[in-house]
Amino acid sequence: MDRLTAYDTLVRMKYELYNSLFLTLPFPNLEEVGIKLPLFTERCREGLEEEKSPKAIIDEFFIDIFKTEKFEDVMGVLFLFTQFLERQVLLFDALEQAAFSETHGLKESGSLGYALELSKERSLHEKFSEILKHYRARIVLTAHPTQFYPEVILEIIDEFSEAIQEDDLLRIEQILFQLGMTSFRNLSSPTPLSEAKGLLNRTQDVFYEAILDIEKELSEVQTGKNPALELGFWPCGDRDGNPYVDVKTTLEVAEALRDVAFAHYRNELKNLKKRLTFPGMAERLGDLEEKLERYSVPEELLEAIEKLEKVVVDKHQGLFQDQIEHFKLAVKTFGFHFAGLDLRQDSSQHEEIISELYPEYSKLDAEEKTAFLEKEINSSPPPREKIAKLSHPLAEDFFGSFEAIQTIQKRNGPQGLERYIISHTQSPQHVLEVLYGLHCLGLDDLPLDITPLFETVNDLKNAPKTLKRLYDSPVYQKHLKRRGNRQIAMVGFSDGTKDGGYLTCNVEILKAKKELESLSQAHGVDIVFFDGRGGPPARGGGNTRKFYRALGENLKQNEIQLTVQGQTISSNFGSVESARFNLEQIFTAGLEARLFSNHENSLTDEDFKLLDALSDVSLKAYSDLRNHSLFLRFMEERTPLNYFTKLNVASRPAKRGKSKNLDLNDLRAIPFVGAWSQIRLSVPGFYGLGTALKWAYDQGDGEKLEAFYKNNLFFSTLIENSMQALAKSSELFTTHLLKDPVFKPLVEILHEEAVRTRKYLLKVSGQKTLLEDDPLVKQSIELREKLLLPLLVIQQYAMGELKSAQDPEHQKGYEKLLLKTLPSIINASRNSA
Repeated sequence: MDRLTAYDTLVRMKYELYNSLFLTLPFPNLEEVGIKLPLFTERCREGLEEEKSPKAIIDEFFIDIFKTEKFEDVMGVLFLFTQFLERQVLLFDALEQAAFSETHGLKESGSLGYALELSKERSLHEKFSEILKHYRARIVLTAHPTQFYPEVILEIIDEFSEAIQEDDLLRIEQILFQLGMTSFRNLSSPTPLSEAKGLLNRTQDVFYEAILDIEKELSEVQTGKNPALELGFWPCGDRDGNPYVDVKTTLEVAEALRDVAFAHYRNELKNLKKRLTFPGMAERLGDLEEKLERYSVPEELLEAIEKLEKVVVDKHQGLFQDQIEHFKLAVKTFGFHFAGLDLRQDSSQHEEIISELYPEYSKLDAEEKTAFLEKEINSSPPPREKIAKLSHPLAEDFFGSFEAIQTIQKRNGPQGLERYIISHTQSPQHVLEVLYGLHCLGLDDLPLDITPLFETVNDLKNAPKTLKRLYDSPVYQKHLKRRGNRQIAMVGFSDGTKDGGYLTCNVEILKAKKELESLSQAHGVDIVFFDGRGGPPARGGGNTRKFYRALGENLKQNEIQLTVQGQTISSNFGSVESARFNLEQIFTAGLEARLFSNHENSLTDEDFKLLDALSDVSLKAYSDLRNHSLFLRFMEERTPLNYFTKLNVASRPAKRGKSKNLDLNDLRAIPFVGAWSQIRLSVPGFYGLGTALKWAYDQGDGEKLEAFYKNNLFFSTLIENSMQALAKSSELFTTHLLKDPVFKPLVEILHEEAVRTRKYLLKVSGQKTLLEDDPLVKQSIELREKLLLPLLVIQQYAMGELKSAQDPEHQKGYEKLLLKTLPSIINASRNSA
């Protein structure tokens, strides 16, 4: 059957079947609540269409159906509704996971097998092999708090999916019972280390198997020495705004990563012992196992495995050689590090530390600071005693982190930790401050990529100027030479969108990449771009494959590097099957762009002029919204922004600074995007785009836009990813605020732009409904939005009542109800924060 039919059969219909089993669970009032919930959902839908407030909808429902207005009665039922709904969401997630192989084209376009077959058909086998010598993809797992299921629930989802695939009704019923008795909330916030270990425990087997499967398939054509797929890791390395990450936690997680690698190698040996039962082999395998962690570098271990393989080939007819080859491939791929840690810190912290070391530093402008650092890097480092006396709270961690990197590289190999990322890089000094930190400890030669992260619109515009100054700097040239004249530059979609809006962020990132690539080539530097992407379009998400495929011939793309976080990890990489599919989709995107070049995907100078013009209009509209006098107040009072920190889903705070007042510069992108998603106005994913498209049509450029959408993958991907954001948006949930005497003017502006964007997305794409050309995604979103409807009404009700309640007990109850709805809405929305 086709994928859409499979989805309908295996997800929608099975959902209706298994959902009815919830009613059989032996819990108080469950049957009554389960029967009343569909009626409540229908009342919510009708009430919203009649523009009733959430309070009016819920008050009328309880008077009509339960004949009560008592606080305790209303709260009791709403809590049961919410508990029931969060389990329905989990059931839906498990069903989608179980149906993955039937609803996704595992061997179709985007798969590695398809690319290999196509290259053979077109006689491009040699070109494929040549590209693979240098081409890589790196998936970096982060600790960004977008996963709202506790670890225990994620494990249940995996088991539930297995039971569904096997149609094991007894096991399904048992798991439903288990779900009924299991809390969906963390009792306390995780520590950075528990966060890291939880992520590792959940993903290590999946990535180990999926990556090795791909590497094995690639080995037929790959002649390159390096693995084609790499795994990166941020938890316990990412210090930016997380005061709980320090040298100790970084060292601990590096050791945990090493342990993961060796645990897999011990398992490889265990499997070999079961097969290599020939004379003398037990002793050889035992010797290898005994020495396993005493090898100083992976090459020594590989040499020992190859000696074992030679004996098997020479004396035992090569029996089970494929298993030995698998072991070798694992060591080549994962080394002693399993995943490469990255270190990240905000540029402002480095600047403050250097300013304490040299008080005159703070009085210099950016260029003077750059020149000062160049001079100091060429001079003798300051006395260690002076560094030890620094009072800055992060000084010890700043300098200690370099020594930790040295320790980790000795234990795990250079790939164990070889990148230091600098958030909010605004000028060359911010890069040289890290280089100077190394110099202070005499670690100038430490193998470390100093990686600037460009995030805001201004930083992206200034990025070429920043790197040019560095490329022209003799001290930085020495550093680059030590790194093989290879520069990694990171771009941040999350803060970029928060700063400039969806369209401008995407356009400025592409322009910055093009300029940086041209600049780097002129200086003999090989630049690699690392994309800080989140789940939703507002944070660089959406269709990741199309995004990289769309870059076509605009960028060289020797490597694709991107972050994967929270919900995206569990939804896209939750099983070996889904992990392999999504890894291949990312890997082949850049590969195919180079292998099967398509000139239609190249952006011309005329195209960039059009994108620039659209971006200017969009930025003006988005900036006007951000600067609106009610914008921040609306976020604080009419979205659940201030409640994200109470969910205990992350070790890091929701904002960087310590100010109690809301400041968008300090606010993390995740709560910013998540807050808008909760009220079903995905502002960061569409705002400004509709205004820009309307402007182009008004200018008489409508036909040009439509042709641009039809013929250019970059522009069509921009449009379609924004469609995803709007498909998860609805003005219905905030229509009641049009009667609010304070917020009416702002809500009108938000609604007008949502309507405008929806209209022009359809017009430019020629589609009759949003995502018409992607029916599978469309159906998934529509079904999830139906599930969400009562939860969204309950949340709006709780927020409104919490604001007006005088009784402390009532306030506590409304807040508890509000917090109960938050994770369920995020989980049901999939990749919405």
